[in-house]
Amino acid sequence: MREVNPLRGLPVDPNFTRTDTLRPTRTDTLRPTRPDTSGHPARPELPAAPDGLARPDRLARPDRPARPGGEQQLVEELAHRPGPGGQHALPDQAAAFGARHSIAGMDEWGLRPAGPADVDDVAELRAVVLRGDLERLGRFDESRVRGRLRDGFVPAYTRVIEVGGVFAGCVAVRPGADGHWLEHFYLAPHVQGRGIGSAVLGRLLGEADRGSVRLRLNVLQGSAARRLYERHGFVVEREDPVDVFLVREPVAGPG
Repeated sequence: MREVNPLRGLPVDPNFTRTDTLRPTRTDTLRPTRPDTSGHPARPELPAAPDGLARPDRLARPDRPARPGGEQQLVEELAHRPGPGGQHALPDQAAAFGARHSIAGMDEWGLRPAGPADVDDVAELRAVVLRGDLERLGRFDESRVRGRLRDGFVPAYTRVIEVGGVFAGCVAVRPGADGHWLEHFYLAPHVQGRGIGSAVLGRLLGEADRGSVRLRLNVLQGSAARRLYERHGFVVEREDPVDVFLVREPVAGPG
């Protein structure tokens, strides 16, 4: 019986004498392949791996099944996979990916009239949203932040913001002697950063413009919400050590 070469699975010719020498291997280029006259299809050469990394044990297979869950699951896995030092690898990239590829319907929002039963949800949301700014100013009080909302809550002036059919925020427009006051505009943290706040504000400003109504509001000193309002035409009217008061005149429509 003829000896079989275990590396190629081909019979070994006992009369064959190898006269060539092994060629040196470069790590930065593909190694040349020896002409194969056996009739078997040539196997592709793998590129040399960078220093310190193991060579891949197989080539990419286009016929392999896709990862369950697709790209979203991949990014979530990367975000929760510990990197050097035990820190998560891609938290910011995963958040950006989720914002660009949110599940259809999750960012659909709407407004509905508030009712007396909404007061607890609105009061709790106010405490969550304002806590950071109030603590920074040294004015946070667990009872007071909720009590002021309950004392001034008027369902007739308030609308609930729903995202995907679920409570996610609120906003109130209270009539005043010299314009309407935009108050209690809060969004739950898990829906912030998706453009929903700007969309809700845009609708309210459109309603005010059609009614030729001046809008007023106040924000806490240092609040990031001030930039949002200024981008939409509000200007500072006055301020004190705690609050900044802004006003916006109605914009006349074309024609």
